[in-house]
Amino acid sequence: MLHLLIALTLIYIMTVRCSSMDLKELLTSQSRSPKTPAVRWADTLLAGVYITCFIVGIPGNLVAMKYFIKEQKLSSYLFLATAMVDIVGLAVKCVPISISLLHHRSEVLYSSV
Repeated sequence: MLHLLIALTLIYIMTVRCSSMDLKELLTSQSRSPKTPAVRWADTLLAGVYITCFIVGIPGNLVAMKYFIKEQKLSSYLFLATAMVDIVGLAVKCVPISISLLHHRSEVLYSSV
């Protein structure tokens, strides 16, 4: 679902908001910071989606883990492992990407300053 939203947002940027820019120039730009307000708008939207997924996903997976720990079946162990992997994936992916998008794509967490 999240990937579909990202794809639709990028299509919207390419067709409606960035129609004045050359597509080749937009895709081959060497600059890390977005130049147009449409790209900044999309970055803020995607950061909001990532933060929302993080805020909803962590408690949901913790509730699922609490439920599946009580069960003693193979399927419960598989769902428990899935919930734990999802928590780690949310923490590793959503937080750094959303911080970077909110700070105009600068290397906030991984810079060697």
